[in-house]
Formats: sequence, structure tokens, C-alpha cells
Amino acid sequence: MLGHVALYLLPSFPMRNLFAYKFALNEEQNFPTLYSALAVFFCSVLFAIIAFVKTNLKDYYRWSWQGLSVIFLYLSMDELLGLHESFSNPLHKLGINGILHNAWVIPGAVAVIIFMIIFYKFFLHLPRYMKRLFLIAMIVFIGGAFFVEVIGGYYKFIHGEKNIGYALITTVEEVMEMLGVVVLIHALLTYITQLEILQINLSFNLTRKNSGVIDH
Repeated sequence: MLGHVALYLLPSFPMRNLFAYKFALNEEQNFPTLYSALAVFFCSVLFAIIAFVKTNLKDYYRWSWQGLSVIFLYLSMDELLGLHESFSNPLHKLGINGILHNAWVIPGAVAVIIFMIIFYKFFLHLPRYMKRLFLIAMIVFIGGAFFVEVIGGYYKFIHGEKNIGYALITTVEEVMEMLGVVVLIHALLTYITQLEILQINLSFNLTRKNSGVIDH
């Protein structure tokens, strides 16, 4: 928001455009982008921690946790480098534009559907509180990344992007994505806490069993 306020609401001051670019939510490779990339990368790390524990326990869904860690590692790089944007130009050449001006949402939506099919059984096995938090995170994130993105793309197609209207739409989009990631981080940290309790209980039970064998 600082970048948009500086660019559209404040009078001109030295280095205003540079300041606006560095803090604008609708630009790439600036401070908000770095924050988002690090937050998604943190999710990847948390998934990896859970995957490590699940692998040691030989859990049936250990590969799903590992896969999620890899997926979120890619998403963090995509967030930082804007890799998904490269899909739009080839689709524009095919005549796709207008309401689908941000045409990358088409392959993105296909990827989300495939993701949901692959991880459906994994999702069902999660504890109820994790299902609820995962759903909230997904709805908020996808709502911003796809639905608000489509609105923003159409607005940009009609009115351009150098105006307060587009800035407000992209702000809503990015904030929704950030909130979705925050909810996911909360879910994963809560789950890791429960895993630690489980690990402690398992270690305690094994110690008691071993002590009983030695006593006999």
C-alpha cells in the first residue's frame, strides 16, 4: 500500500517513483514480492519438516508431504521471479484476451485441478482442524490469485495499469494471497506441534516397554 499511496495520493517528492516501485503490490521483484516468496518458502520448509517425521514413521502419506514441500519450493521461486507470467504472451497470440488478459490463469487453473485430484485422498486423511484450515487457506489464496487476478486483468485490458483503480484491485489480490499463506503457516505449525507431542509419547512408551523387558 505504501507504494500506491506514494504514487497516487501524495504530492511529488524526490525518488517517488523508485519508492513506489519498491513497495507497490502490483510490481514484481520488490519488497512485497520478497516477503511473499519467503513466506511461501517457509511453507516449503514446514512441509519438509513434517515429511521428515512422517518418513521416519514410515507413514503412508509421507510422499504427499514430500511432494507438497517440492511444490511450494517451486511456488516460492515463481513468486520471486514471476515465472507464471510467461504463459500469458503465447496465449495472447492464440487470441485469448479481454477478461482472460492475464491468460496464465488458464494453465494455472488446470494445474490446480490436477493438484486437487492427486491430493484428494491425502486431504481426507487429515485431522478435522487441518482440513478446515487448509480449506480456508486455499479458498482465500485461490480467490486472490485467480478470481481477483481475472478481474484485475480485465480492468488492465480496458483501462491500463497506471491508475488507482488497478492499484486497488491488485492490492486486494496480493493481500488475499498473503493471508492465505499466513493461514497455511498457522495450520502447519499447529500440526508440527501435535507431531512433537506424538513423538514424545511414542518415545516415552518405547522407553517404558524397554524398561519392562530389562526388569524381567
